Amino acid sequence: MTPDKVIEYLRKFRKTDRFKKSRYPVTAVEDAADSLGIIPSKLVRTTAFANKAGDGCVLVVTSIDTNIDLKRYKSRFRYLPDELDDEKILEYTGYDYECLCPFAVDEERTKVYIDNYVKRFDYVYVPTGDNYTVAKLSPEELFKCAKALDWVDVAKSW
Repeated sequence: MTPDKVIEYLRKFRKTDRFKKSRYPVTAVEDAADSLGIIPSKLVRTTAFANKAGDGCVLVVTSIDTNIDLKRYKSRFRYLPDELDDEKILEYTGYDYECLCPFAVDEERTKVYIDNYVKRFDYVYVPTGDNYTVAKLSPEELFKCAKALDWVDVAKSW
């Protein structure tokens, strides 16, 4: 998926003025954050896990400076997390692994959750389908625009 499709998707939420371009890919966290004029932990990432039935996925959005804690994930979702491979991520979300974001996904097969660590900030920067474009959103706006089902506590800081 391209940022154009995400821009179109976010148009219905009136957030098209929130896009910023980085000179560096967001996967180069320090450089991208510097290019955007933010601290790195304000960048968020989306991680894809197989759902319990194995026929869809769970997306967890959290700050870039955290990791998914296996015990917390299992406690919340009642099964151990199994990260999806690139092929399944593309199949379920329409995004490549490096460009994965929580917007404009198939809501039947993909469920979005936002980790509480995101709430530390007034605004976070969410990749939007390519490696250079982000959307600046408050945690509440991110939750609404991603059509998240719930806030979760499944991450831990490094």
